[in-house]
Amino acid sequence: MKKIIVWLFLIFLIFSSILNAQENNNYTKNCIYLELLGQGILGSVNYEYRFSPNWSGRVGFTTESIFIPIGLDIDITGSPIMINFLTGHASHHFEMGLGVFAAWVKGDDFWGMKMDTDEEFMPLYTATIGYRHQPRTTGFIYKLGFTPLFNGDGEGSIWAGLSLGYTF
Repeated sequence: MKKIIVWLFLIFLIFSSILNAQENNNYTKNCIYLELLGQGILGSVNYEYRFSPNWSGRVGFTTESIFIPIGLDIDITGSPIMINFLTGHASHHFEMGLGVFAAWVKGDDFWGMKMDTDEEFMPLYTATIGYRHQPRTTGFIYKLGFTPLFNGDGEGSIWAGLSLGYTF
């Protein structure tokens, strides 16, 4: 599964780079946003920097306690770290990204993995495929995308996220 995602990502990068070779370079570089669900499990606060019109890096933070009466009781503190590729025109973009959610988890069961009650570092591998509306100048940004999360054994889930924020 990982190999398929990586190959699709590389093919898309090559194709998109050819199509966007003459894109205008005027764009805002900084973005702060809240993500509901997505890479931060239930939610995260994020900062993103655009290195070029097509590439950005993101770092976020989340801390949450999840209790569901059917046996799920965990505490998560973590940081989604992503590299994203953007393509599109004006304010409308298709976004693809790869990264890791560096999580410290304490609880009984997380993502189908049994744990003891001590805190444990658990990196989850993640991707983003979705739509982004980001103006070239300062303003409101929103994103909607699929954000799968997988552990090192390939266990995980397809996830989704909605982001709202400000670019400057």
